[in-house]
Amino acid sequence: MLPAFVLVRRLDAAEPVGAVIGQVAGGACGVRRAAAAAGVPHTTARGWVRRFTARAGELAVSFSALAAELGGEVVRPLPDPRRSARRSRRRPGCRAGRCWDGGGSPAP
Repeated sequence: MLPAFVLVRRLDAAEPVGAVIGQVAGGACGVRRAAAAAGVPHTTARGWVRRFTARAGELAVSFSALAAELGGEVVRPLPDPRRSARRSRRRPGCRAGRCWDGGGSPAP
């Protein structure tokens, strides 16, 4: 997943980092199970996943720009299902926990 030169002066090799992130991000298993499979402490694996998650948007933009520059196709990411679920719970006419029936008065 990552070239070795990216991890210069790192304690951990790229292979277990990529394996853990790939399994967790892909939904194959949780951090503890992925860490056990890679032979690393779960706290270390949790830190890798947290850092990757925090930078995922920035990495996606950078790789998309690189793909476009090299003449490749830029693929749009799938929508986050958690955000879709939150949006679907909102109803039109609702604000700050109060909903209006369309006639100007709050609905019961």
